[in-house]
Amino acid sequence: MNNTIKKFWNNELLKGGAIFTIASIFNNVLSYFFSILAARGLGPVGFGEITALFSYMTLFSVPMLVMSLVMIQKIASKGELSEHFSLSLEEWFLAKIKKWWILIIPFVLISPYIPRITNLSAMSGYFLILLTALAVVGGFYIAMLQGLKLLIWFSAVNLLSTVLKLSGAIFVYVGIDGLLTIMIFLTLASLLTILIPHMAIRKNVIPDKKHIVSKLNKRLLEAVFNKHVMVTSLSIVAITILNNADIIFVKKFFSAYEAGIYSSWTLFAKIILYLTGPLTTVSYIFFARSTTEKHHKKVLTASFGLLLAVASVSFLFYRYSSLFVIQIFFGNKFNAVAPYLTSASIFGSVYATIVFINNYFLAKKNNFSLILTVFIPVYILLLFLIPKTLASIISLNIYFSLFIATLYLVAYTGIFPYNLTHGNKKR
Repeated sequence: MNNTIKKFWNNELLKGGAIFTIASIFNNVLSYFFSILAARGLGPVGFGEITALFSYMTLFSVPMLVMSLVMIQKIASKGELSEHFSLSLEEWFLAKIKKWWILIIPFVLISPYIPRITNLSAMSGYFLILLTALAVVGGFYIAMLQGLKLLIWFSAVNLLSTVLKLSGAIFVYVGIDGLLTIMIFLTLASLLTILIPHMAIRKNVIPDKKHIVSKLNKRLLEAVFNKHVMVTSLSIVAITILNNADIIFVKKFFSAYEAGIYSSWTLFAKIILYLTGPLTTVSYIFFARSTTEKHHKKVLTASFGLLLAVASVSFLFYRYSSLFVIQIFFGNKFNAVAPYLTSASIFGSVYATIVFINNYFLAKKNNFSLILTVFIPVYILLLFLIPKTLASIISLNIYFSLFIATLYLVAYTGIFPYNLTHGNKKR
């Protein structure tokens, strides 16, 4: 037993994977506490503001998310040359920033007009530009840590930045200022995701005199236009839009108070995703390995059973303890979300199922992962066509997600006449 534990602990990948999983669960818990304390400290209006800001940041950071996927793939595929390649990649990235930093000026100049376009406050408009810029640079360094399999450092950065972000919410909860405090701590947390990875790479990667920076433009473009990368990118973009478009829409076209109530509804819905998030991450790695293929269906079935169990518990809990749950987590200011709480458990469960089975198709390199991508324009169009009430937006989320989940399950059972993994008709 001692030899097994010692062997496990000496294996950096296994040790890093275990720490990553534990840290992810803990990080999700801290993130949820951040939302709870921010909601209690800011009230519905302020909470709607900060939630919409996060949604805009997420959408604006999508190009960096796509580039991160390419980076992780390219660095990991280099084997013994991965460290050398990562340093060349960093040199290339810093050269691009030095050359094109001036492009941020137009974005700063349009900051005063952001509130008119988004319905965010003037302060949020300015911080949106700053935080998005930091997220782009931080996303680059975070992707380098993942590509180099420095999972312990990656976990540490995520935890420390979340703790710093949570500290801002704690200050607000105890009555120290308000939205500005959270913005400042978000900025500090974003800086942390740049500085610590930079230090970690310098500590763990030995530089050499080789340089391949001049070839990187072509290599990265080839990687971006790789079919699997494009499918993965489009799929993740669609998931990102489904996760954020409704929040942005409500913030723009509804009152600040309604936006806050709706933001709390989405948080109640996505608590299921917080609980099942580590399962989704680990299952993706498991399904991507061909050596475990004979166990894939059993694991997928067991995972669906676990999702169903979590969904059932959340449904009963929300249905029979709605006011109690709201007051425990958010306080009396958010009682208006009570009539919608049961529907939050339904949407959250179906959304978690979509994310899970979409990751299954991505891991299997199956084009069925584009199902949501195909229909996401319909969802956006329907947001503008349905009545502008919270009940209508919530109903749209539930029915649309049920429709997409059904298509995914039909695709999984093989009822569709085409095998989109290779694009050939089934025999």
